[in-house]
Amino acid sequence: MIILKPWDVVDYLDSEKRIHGYLEAVTTDGDPVVLAAAREDVAKARLAAEGRATPIANTGVPAPPR
Repeated sequence: MIILKPWDVVDYLDSEKRIHGYLEAVTTDGDPVVLAAAREDVAKARLAAEGRATPIANTGVPAPPR
């Protein structure tokens, strides 16, 4: 039996380069709803990065308030 894990882009936003590429791809779409969702994804990735030894560098996307 195969067990599938839900896919979450946050699992792949683990570097400055990946975050930049993700935001660049999202902004080419031009949909403000998609951009807002992407900003949430980046914020979640930043929260997850706080537990890492090497945190993701600042990309200009503010972290969510604590």
